[in-house]
Amino acid sequence: MKIAIAQFKPKLGKVKENLERIEIFIDEAINKKSDLIIFPELATSGYALRDLVSYASINLQNKDLSNIIQKSNFIDIVLGYAQKEDNLYYNSALYLSEGLILTNRKKVYLPDYGMFEEARYFAKGDTLETTQTKFGKVNILICEEAFHLSVHHFVEQSKSDLTIIISASPYWIYENKADKTKIWDNICNNISSLSGNFVIYVNRAGFEDGVGFFGSSLVYNPFGACIFKGDFLKENLYILDLELSDIAHAKEFMPLLKDKSYGSI
Repeated sequence: MKIAIAQFKPKLGKVKENLERIEIFIDEAINKKSDLIIFPELATSGYALRDLVSYASINLQNKDLSNIIQKSNFIDIVLGYAQKEDNLYYNSALYLSEGLILTNRKKVYLPDYGMFEEARYFAKGDTLETTQTKFGKVNILICEEAFHLSVHHFVEQSKSDLTIIISASPYWIYENKADKTKIWDNICNNISSLSGNFVIYVNRAGFEDGVGFFGSSLVYNPFGACIFKGDFLKENLYILDLELSDIAHAKEFMPLLKDKSYGSI
């Protein structure tokens, strides 16, 4: 399986321009014979929307994404976007394949601490999902969700094959001098090691209102080893081959998956 990681740098509130550039990235991935392209959280709008949220959100009943949905006849697409539905706004993620929407996930855990104000502007989703795709069962997590142990438990119990984390994660260094990239390394390692999944973490790049989104996207194989790391801060499209047969091999040696009592306590 060949994946394309779009370490994309959206422009805040410039939905039309972002969509045009997203299509360029998709076309390049198609030309490079990729099977799946993944864009980061809120790729269509930028992150710090605040009062722009009504202007920059997309209603799936309209035709704003029709070109991108059509392109999914040639490549599967995961896309983070700001969604409008029933006069509410959501931080959402689409999985598109063969001209269809297989999944439209609304973010469940909305951060509202420090610089984050998502809970002020977005409504909360109410469910996690596992989606059957041509490449196996896929979980899509949206940034903050991956910090919650309940979500790790869901992934482990979902019998999935790939966990995709889309993110708009800003860079900072903690008091103990551990930086944000190390946190994401730990999260991806934990999920892959405990579930036997490929974990694909796609983080946006660029600056927005003085905040730097660091990129450094990651891929961990089902054995818990990092096999790819994207550039720091830079926008780029990366093409990577995954050996899907590694998933079954890893799960054969996954002790937790053999224990029938696991998850019932």
